[in-house]
Amino acid sequence: MKNPELLIVNAVIIQEGELLLLRKRNQFYWSFAGGKVDVNLGETNDKALMREVCTEELPGTKIISFKQFGVFSGITPNSKKSFRATVYLTNVKSPFLPGAEIEEVQFFKQPEEIRYLSCTCRKIIQELRNNGLL
Repeated sequence: MKNPELLIVNAVIIQEGELLLLRKRNQFYWSFAGGKVDVNLGETNDKALMREVCTEELPGTKIISFKQFGVFSGITPNSKKSFRATVYLTNVKSPFLPGAEIEEVQFFKQPEEIRYLSCTCRKIIQELRNNGLL
């Protein structure tokens, strides 16, 4: 039987023209804040976005508002599983402190120049540029 596609939510956080990305512990690749939707528990995208961003990855973050930017598919760089990511433009208030599973949190002016960035992240960044958001 084919492995089911992972459902992911990602938060695009842009402040003063810079894009927030993070790098998880023991991983080379930078990514957007967010993570898996727990479909087994009936979790919605909204709840998963709040849990992943505000509790797990950037504790203390407050999401003020968010709206869907797009849906992107890809393969995870580490586990090589297929996924579908719903990406949200997110307005937040936060000190941007990393959670336990996060090694680094950083804002980037030219994120496409990062060496270790997944193909899907590159696609999303290009779409953000195409839409005048970066």
